[in-house]
Amino acid sequence: MERHIQLGEREYWLEKSNNTKTPFEYDFYYGYSNLYSTYEMLIIGVIAICICLASIFAGEYQNGTDKILLTTKYGKSKGVTAKILASYIFAGIVFTIYLIFAIGSVFLMFGTDGGNLPIQLSNILSPYALTFFQSLLYNIVISYTVLFGMVGLTLFLSSKLKNPMTVLVIDIAIIMLPVFLTIKSAFGIFNKILFLMPYNAIYSNFAQMVSYKFGNIIIDLPMMTIITYIFMMVIALICAKKTYSKHQVE
Repeated sequence: MERHIQLGEREYWLEKSNNTKTPFEYDFYYGYSNLYSTYEMLIIGVIAICICLASIFAGEYQNGTDKILLTTKYGKSKGVTAKILASYIFAGIVFTIYLIFAIGSVFLMFGTDGGNLPIQLSNILSPYALTFFQSLLYNIVISYTVLFGMVGLTLFLSSKLKNPMTVLVIDIAIIMLPVFLTIKSAFGIFNKILFLMPYNAIYSNFAQMVSYKFGNIIIDLPMMTIITYIFMMVIALICAKKTYSKHQVE
């Protein structure tokens, strides 16, 4: 650990590291070790889904169908809710298929052995007391929360902007921004924000000792990612529904 770790965070990570069980059991785990490159590719699924949903509201503005839908009895209430629900059902189904194919293909090639082994076999410095299978489940949860958060943001942008292409450009800029920015350390506000950007947040290899301190509360990166994207989803959906419902047809 570096000296820049704040008071309280050092103790947090020391305690977390002490919870790992030693000595580490060693066995074949090649299937799980190859999943890390697969996790990185999940962002492609998120981008594809955002492309499909960019026109959910903005397309209506552009085509003029908002004049019809917003003047119907349930256009500003149940109609909006139905669109949001349909968007999430679509996103959930498509991403699940993509996830099963991505992970399943790796296991078919390299097997599923080693799920009960500690993740320290791939990174001895990892402070997380998790097995490879537990880390897989954790990463799946993180992937879905990032997806749902970005779907919420896409729906909000679509309700606010009149051009689906503008929505798409903003989405891709937010998702891909970390590609052009280097995270120099686990410290500093800027670096901690970068860790939470979609491209970096879509998976966690549980190697970084990144934490967020709020008063006496310390939250590690994986849990902070889940909290952030759930919060973003809720706020974005509330704003999307309100924005579309208040849209004035011309």
